[in-house]
Amino acid sequence: IQSTQGSFSYNNSRFDFFASSVVAARAEPLTITGSIPYKLNFAAVEPESNSLNLNLNVKNEGFKLLNILSKGEVRWLNGKGDLNLNINGIFDRQQNRPRNLSADGNAIVQDATIEARTLPKAPLTQVNGKINFNLNSMTVENLQGNFGGGQISARGSLGLGKEISILPENILKLN
Repeated sequence: IQSTQGSFSYNNSRFDFFASSVVAARAEPLTITGSIPYKLNFAAVEPESNSLNLNLNVKNEGFKLLNILSKGEVRWLNGKGDLNLNINGIFDRQQNRPRNLSADGNAIVQDATIEARTLPKAPLTQVNGKINFNLNSMTVENLQGNFGGGQISARGSLGLGKEISILPENILKLN
């Protein structure tokens, strides 16, 4: 991470924040914003609501965050990308934790080059596609790229939770 800056405020028992990080040289910053209700001991008022929200946005070379998150298993080399993730829920003050979380987001990549340790001989190139996701599943609308002189593609859904059922015709398929 090249640099990080942020700001926060605490008003009416609500913690609002913004953070921006540059993960690589010449990368657009990734941003996260959020609002969480939390009554500190000295606060005189209760939060107006218990709703919480977080928003994450990553663009282009900011996708090099994959290099960090995957511990080097997957490396974003270059290309265009746009990731948006919104998480909403309720902050349960009795249990001091979030509940009823929901998430929705998508990632769009264009002309990306991606390396994977499991594919050591050559990177995936000309990767294009869109992936939609939530807390329970991800749906690959269309993801295609070049590898080893041929083209590969993926389409379908993949469950991310313990008890997720996906119709057989929608299961993620690789070609």
